[in-house]
Amino acid sequence: MALYAAVGAASPYLVLYYRDVGLDVGEIGLIVSFGSIVTLLAGPTWGLLSDRSGGSPIVFLAAAACSLAGTALLSQAHDLLAVLVAVVLFASGFAGMAPIIDARALELAGSERSGYGPLRAWGSVAYVVVASGTGAAIDRFGIGAPFVVLAATLMITAVVGGTLRPPARAGAIRQPIPGLGATVRALTTPALGLFLLGALLMFTTLGAVTGFITLRFAELGAPAAIIGISTAVGSAIEVPIMLQFPWLAARFGGDRLLVA
Repeated sequence: MALYAAVGAASPYLVLYYRDVGLDVGEIGLIVSFGSIVTLLAGPTWGLLSDRSGGSPIVFLAAAACSLAGTALLSQAHDLLAVLVAVVLFASGFAGMAPIIDARALELAGSERSGYGPLRAWGSVAYVVVASGTGAAIDRFGIGAPFVVLAATLMITAVVGGTLRPPARAGAIRQPIPGLGATVRALTTPALGLFLLGALLMFTTLGAVTGFITLRFAELGAPAAIIGISTAVGSAIEVPIMLQFPWLAARFGGDRLLVA
């Protein structure tokens, strides 16, 4: 929950901070896209390190420390270059936290993978609460408020995440970790390749909207509290679907739900 609370503190409001320090829309687009590129590279790297270390929490704590350092730098960045450096540090660390936590959650779900949905629902609940609250805090205390909430939620995530280890399985045989070549071969299989192409198109569209919709609200004169509530609505809709996902998957099948 703390990890998605951190997302709620940062995701809707960082672009407002970029605008507040004087960056134009083109520069904000550069920062958002640059952060995505860093995430694309850093996520698999942290995941590989976690796999190689047998799921050691040290890897997770290192990613959290990197993200916290980026948060501190970003709160003091007031020009394009400084913001870019801070975003690289923040995004590279945050990119490692989410997949490690997701991996532990899937392991806890066991063979019944649909059990991940009810676990993930609580992340959306945390997002709803923190995104709404952070918007209200901005209206009251100023644009620096998200960094306080973000730092606090990241520290909580680090403390809790540092206790997570892969569950021990009696009689389990340690499997070799696939190298880069095996990963590339898996990604270029026809079925997975088509899936990734579809994901690319979907997230390209979503990125074009979510990266700038906050600025559009601000242009219309909406206070930060309304911006927070508007972003929370989408996550609130997710919660009942995620809680009921085991039943939905059994009734309709995961592929049909994905298309729907």
